[in-house]
Amino acid sequence: NPWLGENNSVYHMLNINLDLFTLDGFKNYYQTPYIIWANDKAREVFNKDFTGKGNDISPCFLMAELFRYLGWKGNEYMKYISQFKEKIDVVHNLYFKENGEFKKELSEEGKKLWKEFVNVEFYFSNKFMRN
Repeated sequence: NPWLGENNSVYHMLNINLDLFTLDGFKNYYQTPYIIWANDKAREVFNKDFTGKGNDISPCFLMAELFRYLGWKGNEYMKYISQFKEKIDVVHNLYFKENGEFKKELSEEGKKLWKEFVNVEFYFSNKFMRN
């Protein structure tokens, strides 16, 4: 979010909650609209209008969201990310969104999925993303 005034003075004046320990404050602080844009040719090729509101997701899932919208599967890594995103699609140290519900702590199944996700991300970053 753009900062409006010193110490968030404009947010305070407008009575906008930025308390990160409340869900509303968390969303007000971090939530940013995104677009998936397509030119006329892409709209024609994919037979999609590229309009509407997308899901609330963490930025790390933007590519998976595009693949979902286009009906693409992707490589094994993208398939894994897409499957994970079906269960947990917001990841942050304050809140997760698991099965459509924002929560401070994941379920036992969610914790296992999150641990695996972190390990997969580490492995992918260290084995495939090096120059």
